[in-house]
Parts: sequence; structure tokens; C-alpha cells
Amino acid sequence: MAMSLFLTACADTGQQPETSESMVNTTATTASTATTAAASSASTAATEEVEKKEVFAPDFTLLDQQGVEHRLSDYLGKKIILNFWASWCGPCKAELPLLQEYYLEQGSNEGELIMLGVANPSDDALSQEKDLEGLKEFIEDNGLEYPTLMDHSGVVFGSYAVSALPTTFFIDTDGSLVGYYPGSLNRDIIDYAMGQFE
Repeated sequence: MAMSLFLTACADTGQQPETSESMVNTTATTASTATTAAASSASTAATEEVEKKEVFAPDFTLLDQQGVEHRLSDYLGKKIILNFWASWCGPCKAELPLLQEYYLEQGSNEGELIMLGVANPSDDALSQEKDLEGLKEFIEDNGLEYPTLMDHSGVVFGSYAVSALPTTFFIDTDGSLVGYYPGSLNRDIIDYAMGQFE
């Protein structure tokens, strides 16, 4: 699991002994090394600039299982856990009790953290997912109190490029993505992810 990936490159620091024959080449090598170092420094600065660029969570508006409208941007100023799941997905079902417990522990969306689920109800008989009424029943049967937003069209799933379920995004107070985790969460992963917020 990696919320962010940092790569460190190590330079070869082996020194060649200087001889009178190699002194001519040392000047060229030093100039070359200085040029390489300058290029490397510029490259590092460019890389740091790229790393500083924040990726912002796509905004959306959806209704939850109670018919209440939620606009993601309305939660600016709060930390957000956005969890994409499906009722037919075994790993999703395994993590739902943990998410419910965490929701209650963190103040039931009344504190500094907002927890939102996102499901994709389907009326298609060939779909594995339940329709809206089936999802509402599933949510009630599993004792889930936090809002589950109904992405009927799948547009929000698409805008977050969700390709595996469950997938959870951690969104900072300014709307930037802190990280995401494809797969079933456990408490250690949640604690680690929450520790990445500034």
C-alpha cells in the first residue's frame, strides 16, 4: 500500500585516483560533472514543481439514500473520505462495518471529517448491482448510517476513474486529493491515510 510514492536515487561516489595523465581529463570531467549537476538540479526543481501541483477531486452533486442532495464542494473546509462500493462486492461488504464504526467515532459527519459512500444503482436485469430500492434495503439491513450517494449514471465513478471496488479517496480541506486506496480498508490503512492530511 502506498498513499504517495517517493523515489530516491543514489549516485555512485567512487573516486578514481588522480594521476598526471588523468589530470587533463579531470578538468573535462569536472566541467561535465558540473553541467550534469546543473541539469540534475534543474530536473530536480522541475520534479519538485510537478510534485507540488495538487490534484483536486472532481466536484459533483448526487442524492443519498434518503433523497438528500450532497455537493462535494459544499464540504470544503472539511476532510472527506469518499468510498466507492457495490452491494455484490465481497471486499466492499467486509469493510462496511468498519466504515460505519469510523463514521460514528468521528462524529457522524458533524465534526471535521465527512464520510460519504458512492454506489451505482442499476435497473438493468443483467447488472450485478441492485436497483435504488434494493440498495436502500441493503444499506438498512447492514446498519449503514452515513450517506451513500446514488450515482445512477456512473458519471462520478467515471470522473474518479474507479476501476476496482472498493476504492476510497481521501480529500483534504481545500478539495485536493491526499491519496486513494483501491481495495478493502482496515483500521491501519485508515489511520495511515488520515495521518497524511496536513
